[in-house]
Amino acid sequence: MRIQSAAIEDIDTKFHLEKNNDFELRLWTFSRTSDYQLLPTLFILSNKSGKWNARYFKDIAINGKIKELSLKTEGLEQLWKHLNENDVLTIPEAFTLEDKNGEPILQDKDGVLFSFELLSRNAVRHFAYKCPTEFANKFDYLQTYKKVAEIVRLIFNYVGENKDMLCTIGVQHRLFATVA
Repeated sequence: MRIQSAAIEDIDTKFHLEKNNDFELRLWTFSRTSDYQLLPTLFILSNKSGKWNARYFKDIAINGKIKELSLKTEGLEQLWKHLNENDVLTIPEAFTLEDKNGEPILQDKDGVLFSFELLSRNAVRHFAYKCPTEFANKFDYLQTYKKVAEIVRLIFNYVGENKDMLCTIGVQHRLFATVA
């Protein structure tokens, strides 16, 4: 989490993040290592005293060239409702998932990494998934991958970033391919 810690400090210095939220969901997106020109992104959904807020940062680099995109404020309660319907608070860590033979599913391929941080005043939880849509297609009997893919799709649709973020596991696929 060192990259995220340094980046959060840099973002806070430049953009003055809200402090003491009751709850915060952060979604970090890291490109494939072969896509070294694509820099990380950060989506923050926070709640303080019953009020939702969202922020989105692109091109996060320690060199300080971070961009914040303006987000609409309407629809945040609905976004949270849909994220919650997909179990965003209780998604298991990827390394705990097993295939039909009871073998751990390894996510060691070079792919887009989605790293989630859930923060409240009393707790912090982290989980990360590589290319959830690809894994949802490959392991279609595991609902967890479908839910993670849907969570990512919901967030990026809200942000308005429906860009092609390719994942590589054998063949390249679009991140936001239809998930059954």
